[in-house]
Parts: sequence; structure tokens; C-alpha cells
Amino acid sequence: RSQTGVASGAITTIQETGGSIGIAIAGTIFTMAEMGRFQELSTKHQLNIPPVMAEKVKALLSAPEKLHAYLSHQAPLLQDKVITAFKTSFLHGFHSGMMIATFVSLVCLISIICLLRKKT
Repeated sequence: RSQTGVASGAITTIQETGGSIGIAIAGTIFTMAEMGRFQELSTKHQLNIPPVMAEKVKALLSAPEKLHAYLSHQAPLLQDKVITAFKTSFLHGFHSGMMIATFVSLVCLISIICLLRKKT
């Protein structure tokens, strides 16, 4: 009975740590996929944006309001192409992060089912 508090605390700690690590991994995958797709689309559509602007846009990829404000000083056609590339990149990054999270969840679910079957 005296060990139930320790067990409960250990389970909570493991859950919190796992959640933090999972969010960090999904966020990293999201950022990498988003930036990679943006670079790909920039090259494909020949946006020809200066390197300084490209770095600024990459830095603002996850902040649409700031990106829109920054691009409001550019030509409307360039602004539209960059915004479209941004939206496509964002969705690609989000999709990639969620696919990895789904895969890890399914692997964990299958592992739990296998472990429970072995015990019974």
C-alpha cells in the first residue's frame, strides 16, 4: 500500500516526459518538412526572392500574421505566390508531423496489445 503513491508518481512522470518528447519530435518534423517544402516551391515557381528575404520568410513561416505584414511591402504578384507557397508548406509540415505521431501511436498500441496477450 505504501508503494501506490510512488507508482502513481512514476506513471505520471513517464506520461509527462513522453508527451513532452512526442511534441518536441512532432514539432521538429513539422518545421523541417515545412521549410523543405517552402524551398522546393520557391525553386519550382522561380520566386527569385533575395537571400535576405528568403531567410526572413523562413523565420516567419509559422507566424502568418507577421509574414503577411512583412510581405505587404512587396509586389502583389510576389506576395500572392509567397503566401500560396507558405500555406502549402504549412499544410505539408502539419501533415508530416501528424503522420509520424499517428505511426508512433499505432506502434505503441500494437505493442501494448501484444504485451497484454503474452500476460494472459
